[in-house]
Amino acid sequence: MGDIKVRSALLVGLILIGNSFVFSQSKNIVEPKKDTIRYCSGTIVSIIESDVNGQYHGKLTRYYRSGKPSEIFNFNHGELDGKAIYFYESGDTNLVENYKNGFLHGQSKAYYQNKKVMYFETYYGGTFQNECGYFDLEANAVNGFFKAYCQGLVRKVTCVNGKPEGDLLIFGEVDCKLYQQIPFKNKVLEGRMISYKSNGEKERACLFENGKYIKEDDSLYAENIKNYSNLLQIDSSVSTLFYLRGLANLRMGKKDNCLKDLEKVTKLDPKNYKAFYNRGVILADTMPLKAIIDFKKCNVVKPDFHIAHHNLGLVYFKLKDYKKAIEALNKALLYKPQYLPSINNLGLIYDITKDRKKADHYWKLAESIEMN
Repeated sequence: MGDIKVRSALLVGLILIGNSFVFSQSKNIVEPKKDTIRYCSGTIVSIIESDVNGQYHGKLTRYYRSGKPSEIFNFNHGELDGKAIYFYESGDTNLVENYKNGFLHGQSKAYYQNKKVMYFETYYGGTFQNECGYFDLEANAVNGFFKAYCQGLVRKVTCVNGKPEGDLLIFGEVDCKLYQQIPFKNKVLEGRMISYKSNGEKERACLFENGKYIKEDDSLYAENIKNYSNLLQIDSSVSTLFYLRGLANLRMGKKDNCLKDLEKVTKLDPKNYKAFYNRGVILADTMPLKAIIDFKKCNVVKPDFHIAHHNLGLVYFKLKDYKKAIEALNKALLYKPQYLPSINNLGLIYDITKDRKKADHYWKLAESIEMN
């Protein structure tokens, strides 16, 4: 099926709003150079269009010795973009894939040589989705073991009514090495999806529950940032991608990058209370007044988020504005009455301000909660 290497990226279908995806193309279109025709022993083996910088731009067609096309790809300034079609030597279609900005995006469909569908799979930004099906030579949904071959084994999975159950294993078309392990349970994605490098090392891992993407595996922060950045090239309007990349940056100690991503989030989605909260936490020690603004914005969007009230109280506590600190900490207790950190800090404030009666009240309350 060819030797074009597919970049992996992350599935984000569930965090988009609505069912329509709009992509922006930021690259300037330039006129392609004349076609490059490659020969071998007097036979045309490929015809390639390129832009003024020499990058593939337009159509690339490869041929069998018979002169029939073996592969057709569409490029946009070096990135696969549009349909990629692979053919059997007979001229019949073997596989049709769809790309967007270098990523598998949309439905892929493979065919047996009798022209019946072998399998279909769906991708978003390079990542596998739930919508897939596997069939036998007579186009019946497979019950049992399914294998598909190209130059070697490319798919292996156990199916129930054509849907995967257990791990779907996807191998490279050329080197036949395992490069994706996709977990299914009860016909939906469930568990840890893993992508591998050619040397067998893990390239990325992400978690799914009941068919829904949860998050990237926290042990691969650098790869997570790369994956989120790749997806943002497809659609830079998805606020949650900036949010997830920001958290990954924070976990790697890149606070400035995290703050930039959170700034994007707050502009794209002013109702993302977690973005305001996390930015407030980051700024609390160095820029307390800005942290106060963020915690207050978080509380406006989600008044019952008790931790934001608590942290707002802590910032006021550090600034020695005890009146406002007490007000914020009591607000936290309004939504979570037995929240020990707020109770303890109220005891400390009343102890500092020499209100012994109230201090004793909160100390005893804290002791009672701890005993229970």
